[in-house]
Amino acid sequence: MLTFLQKKKCSLTIGLQLSEDNLSLLVLEHTSAGFPTVKHYVNYVIDRQNTLEMIKSEVRQFIEKQRLGMAACCLVLDDNDYQLLSVEAPPVADNEMAEAVRWKVKDLLSFPVSEAIIDVFLQQDGQVKGRRIANVVVVKKNIIDKKTTYIESLGLSLDAIDIPELVYRNYLERSDYRGKNIALVSLKKNYGKLVVLNMGEVYFSRSFSVNYKGGLLDDLPESDIVLELQRSLDYYERQIKQIVPSDIVIMGENVIEDKITGITTTSLNQTVVISNMSDSVFAGYTFSDEDSLFSSRIIASYGAALRQGLLEGARS
Repeated sequence: MLTFLQKKKCSLTIGLQLSEDNLSLLVLEHTSAGFPTVKHYVNYVIDRQNTLEMIKSEVRQFIEKQRLGMAACCLVLDDNDYQLLSVEAPPVADNEMAEAVRWKVKDLLSFPVSEAIIDVFLQQDGQVKGRRIANVVVVKKNIIDKKTTYIESLGLSLDAIDIPELVYRNYLERSDYRGKNIALVSLKKNYGKLVVLNMGEVYFSRSFSVNYKGGLLDDLPESDIVLELQRSLDYYERQIKQIVPSDIVIMGENVIEDKITGITTTSLNQTVVISNMSDSVFAGYTFSDEDSLFSSRIIASYGAALRQGLLEGARS
């Protein structure tokens, strides 16, 4: 999404996610072999007893101890930080698209467009009924300013900002699902998101509300989730005219295999897989049992650390 790469000499890249209730930081080490490996992963809970300001010194100490100040860093926005809109793309060059769509989305926003940072990404064959579609990312400037200031206060310099859809893509392109037509579902407290990716491109994204409390002992409202997924994939097939994926990967907060029953597996036409940290991309690194229960945090920060151009900027 947003890039402001700086010239640094470092073989490490950092993916960082900062939400209302946690800060996740993952460090990748890039070697001449070409396959990055996880070097560190830490997660800090944010609540009334551990506010964002209260955890600052602890995070700074970790960054200083591990000598991460020179590493290129990419922030992935939280789901609540931005809007993702789809509009018909104006007939302009790709590098002029963000400015050209600004006027098209201004009436869709709940705040003045002058307060927004806008970026656009397109898939190669992104057309619906013959019209080229632009995926428009809209973020309030004050959200970017606040998070950038905080990250810099940790002793890091921010090199890029991305959204979950794109960092999930980065992860899948390193996983066994590379190049496939696949649906990724993220579930957390009161929230769900479906992202469809095909051949390394984001084709569709939809968020929905779900009555899930997010705890380890809390059941998933499977019938409601299945209904949301069926509606979304039906729309994807009928309105966007795309082939429905044959596999669904589910990840999130305390989403374990025991919570997925026949209600889900027999109601959907897809093969359902629960994401876990045994994926080959994480080989050689052992996550704690607690961290592993929050797979979406790890995957988001991992995908952010893989941000295209991040390492090139770091090694320049």
